[in-house]
Amino acid sequence: VKVWLVDTERFLNSSESNSSSICLLKEVTSASSAPVSVLSLTASAESSEKMLLAVGRGSGSLEVWMCDISSSKFQISGSYDAHVQVVTGLTWAFSGRCLYSCSQ
Repeated sequence: VKVWLVDTERFLNSSESNSSSICLLKEVTSASSAPVSVLSLTASAESSEKMLLAVGRGSGSLEVWMCDISSSKFQISGSYDAHVQVVTGLTWAFSGRCLYSCSQ
């Protein structure tokens, strides 16, 4: 999974394609060989410099990552055998305090 940062103002105001307004923040990998099926990203309620990334996998597992935007560091917060089939939906609610997941 690759997470990109976009300079939205520069991107929207540019009349031409400009790759300098988009940069790779981090490529997040794990030991799991199961393919990624769905992602959900939200700003953390505790800090505007932190993001929460939920990764659903074809195996039914779910990972939650914390990202510190200022340092571009990702740390896995947890890995869960959440479902018995592929995770098909993830969404954050309540400013990152609640994560909903569903599967087939």
